[in-house]
Amino acid sequence: MYLVGLNNTGTTKLALCVPSNSGQGGGHRVGFDIAGNVYITGWYSGTGSLNGINMQAKSGSNAADVALCKLSSTGTLQWFNTFGSAGFTGELNISAGLQVDSENNLLITGKFYGENVDWDPSPTMTLILSSAGQDDGFVAKYKSDGSLFQKP
Repeated sequence: MYLVGLNNTGTTKLALCVPSNSGQGGGHRVGFDIAGNVYITGWYSGTGSLNGINMQAKSGSNAADVALCKLSSTGTLQWFNTFGSAGFTGELNISAGLQVDSENNLLITGKFYGENVDWDPSPTMTLILSSAGQDDGFVAKYKSDGSLFQKP
């Protein structure tokens, strides 16, 4: 994933490349919250590290996970989440839609393949869904800190 931010005169404000040892990754949608933070969603494969944050896709070779990340208004990576089926190969899981709501919650949409995809990035909780075939769609909601949105 690459991101370049320009000011209104065309001067580069920030430039960022999210590294991946596999070369599979791409941003599909970009959104902003009221504080100017940047959210990117798309797909990611392989492993990498940026700003001390380790990035690890769950899917196997020739596949990619749904990716969602947050950057500060100056371009510093805040968090990076991937959602995919462990060891699954052959298809891209991808997020193709992103909306930031008035409370800075994130709604993402896309398609996924494989079994036992954990949509909760928390290390202590899970929300497991499995694909019933090809091109299974999803809608997911997350808070601005990257955690899964849960109705109070």
